[in-house]
Amino acid sequence: MDINYLRVAQTLGITSSAFLAGNMFMTSYNAVPSYLLAPAPLLQQQWEVQFLRGRAYGQCVTLFSAANLLFVAYKRYDAGGFGEGEGSWQAYAAAASLSILVFPYTYVLMKGINEKLVAAGRRLGKKADTVVAADEGVKMLVDRWATLNFFRGFLPLSSALVSIWAALG
Repeated sequence: MDINYLRVAQTLGITSSAFLAGNMFMTSYNAVPSYLLAPAPLLQQQWEVQFLRGRAYGQCVTLFSAANLLFVAYKRYDAGGFGEGEGSWQAYAAAASLSILVFPYTYVLMKGINEKLVAAGRRLGKKADTVVAADEGVKMLVDRWATLNFFRGFLPLSSALVSIWAALG
C-alpha cells in the first residue's frame, strides 16, 4: 500500500483548521454565556482556565494546520502548480496564511483584554470580599472577549473552506 502524503497533509490541514474554528465558535457561543451567569471571581477563574487550555492547544493546532497546508503548497509549487484535482499552490498558501492570521488577530485585538482579565484574577483573588464593584467590569471584558473570539473563528474556518475548494480542484 502506497501512502499519498499529499492527501494526508490536505486532510490534516483541513480537519485541524475546521476543528479550531469549531472550538472557537463553541467557546464563544456555548461556554461563555454560561460563564457569564457566575459572579466575577468564579467567572474570571472559568475564563482563565479555558483561556490557558485554549492557548496551549490552539497555538499547536494553528501551527499544525499551517504546516500541513504549507507542505501541500510547496508540493504543488514543486510540481508546477496544478495537479489533477489537487488545486493550486497559491490556494494552499492562502489557506495557511488564513490559519496563521489567528496570531496577529489575537495580539492586536485580544491581547489587551486577555491581560486585563488575568490581572483581574490576581486582584479578585486578593480581595474576594469586595468583588461586587468589579463584577460588571469582568463580565463586560469576558463578553467582549467572546465576541472577538467568535469572529476570530472565521480565520480557521476560511482556511478550511479555501483548502476544501483547492482540494476539489
